[in-house]
This record gives sequence, structure tokens and C-alpha cells, in this order.
Amino acid sequence: MRGTITIMAAVALLLVLGACRAGDDAGPPVEEPAAKKDEAVSNSPQTPAPPPGAILIGDDVYAVPIGEPDADGCQRYRLWSPTKMVVQAIHYRRADGSFTMRKDEAACHRKP
Repeated sequence: MRGTITIMAAVALLLVLGACRAGDDAGPPVEEPAAKKDEAVSNSPQTPAPPPGAILIGDDVYAVPIGEPDADGCQRYRLWSPTKMVVQAIHYRRADGSFTMRKDEAACHRKP
């Protein structure tokens, strides 16, 4: 039994070494032509422009208006960023220009 395990271990080792050596015979990696590299760079996605009406509120974070103001005259906003994760919730604008998720803190033009 011990001899069988030794032979199996030796065969496995030879297979592993043979596989590693086969990779060595493949030669150096092939360099892409310069034209293809330039094409890949020019076709790479660029940072999208902010949506219309977007207000910059932080480092690459914008508040974007959502449709028309609601029945209370409050403009609703959503956050948007081309590079960062942002919370998906409705925001309102305060009188000082900052944003809040609380409608009762918003500077709305409430209808009488």
C-alpha cells in the first residue's frame, strides 16, 4: 500500500512539473500592436456629464431635480455621481441651499 501511494505521489509530481514546464515553453507574452493600444484607449468609457439641472453638492456628487415640484411646491431631488455610490432617496433643498431628506426642513413655496 505504501509503495502505491509513493508511486501515485511521484506521478502527480511529474504531472505538475510537466504542466509548469509547458507554460515555460510558450515563450514571452505577445505585445499588442501600438495601433490596437491607442484604439483601446480612445474607446474607453469616459466620465459621463451630469444630468441637466444638476447642482454640485460635494466631491463629484450632484443633486438632480426630479420632475416638477410637488403639490406643496417643493422641488424633489435625487443624488447622482459618476464615480461614487449615493443614497437613493428623495432630497429637498433648504433655504440656505443645502439638502435634506426631511420635507419639513425644506424651503418650499407652499400653496395656501
